[in-house]
Amino acid sequence: MTARMALDELGLAGVSVRARVDLDRQETATRFRYRLAFDPAPPAGVRETVLRRVERSPVRRTLSRPLSFVAEGALAGD
Repeated sequence: MTARMALDELGLAGVSVRARVDLDRQETATRFRYRLAFDPAPPAGVRETVLRRVERSPVRRTLSRPLSFVAEGALAGD
């Protein structure tokens, strides 16, 4: 979503972007390995601009922090 928004803001609504994400589960950490595919290829420098935006996205910041799971309501037996 961040990549799509960046392309739109750059005036490149005609360029599509697909994200592929693979999980690499290790004992000490889970890594999200991702790749963006553009069609057609954007003008020079745009790919790097979009990647920088993705690196600063709220989703990435959230998923880079420790996570916890808390059952509420019916899940907790209420």
